[in-house]
Amino acid sequence: MKRFANNCVSEVGNRGRGRVMVWGAISANLKPACITVQGSLTAHRYINEVLAPQLIPFLHKHPGFVFMHGNEPAHRAFISRDFLFHNNVHFMFPWPANSPDLNPIEHL
Repeated sequence: MKRFANNCVSEVGNRGRGRVMVWGAISANLKPACITVQGSLTAHRYINEVLAPQLIPFLHKHPGFVFMHGNEPAHRAFISRDFLFHNNVHFMFPWPANSPDLNPIEHL
């Protein structure tokens, strides 16, 4: 199977945690940008490198979306939720614990 070919799989150390975070979004009709964030993702970096430059412009062009993000600390942080609230982003909160299967992008 191609997905298990050596050129498609890389092992990472640090107890299974990768060194690069990939952020993307999916929709039935639209394709937002996919970006990478090097290193640890803090709430401030989540706002400054993902939400403000990527998500907010996308949502302003396509109103009516409900934003889903997971249970990572940067997503749950008060400043992240406050940023989304002040930018009129409708998002799901609270997110059920240990439920990555509810977010379809986790499978991509």
